[in-house]
Amino acid sequence: ITMTSDQFLSPGTVLAESWKVLTPMQNHWNTISGLGILWYAGPFVMYLISLLASTVAFFLISLHVLTAVTTYKLIGLFSYPLLALGILPATSFIAKSCLDGVIACAVRLGVLALVCSIILPLIQRLGLPEGMTPDFWSALSTAAGANLLAILSWKAPAYAQELFAGRIATAAGDLLADEV
Repeated sequence: ITMTSDQFLSPGTVLAESWKVLTPMQNHWNTISGLGILWYAGPFVMYLISLLASTVAFFLISLHVLTAVTTYKLIGLFSYPLLALGILPATSFIAKSCLDGVIACAVRLGVLALVCSIILPLIQRLGLPEGMTPDFWSALSTAAGANLLAILSWKAPAYAQELFAGRIATAAGDLLADEV
């Protein structure tokens, strides 16, 4: 399964696929009610944590796609009139900075598109078949996988943009630091 450009430009695609992954957990969640919650308190809490962690992770992936596409379009839009300043030697640095910003955002968007096209099949493989009841380990692996995919989709494009812009992170702490 590949991701088309129309699917990538719609952040809801990743979110829609995530709901397909989380459907078995939600269905199992709905079967536990009443005093059954007391009997299944441990798994109930685990399903709750797993469901919330997976939902937040998939939401962050979709939000990152939305912000990356919006940033690229806005930087391209606002940089276009400033390119005319490249004619004069005194203001050519503005045009160069605009081009660097557009190219760096394009690299970031390209890496994010690559990561999302890898993530989409992995998201589909994370989910359980519709008839299966999730157990503790499947819920835990779904949450862990969703969070790892969210970290990958957040850090890989930012690291590629930093490499291209010349701000190479040299320490391991720089790789884990929050983006500014």
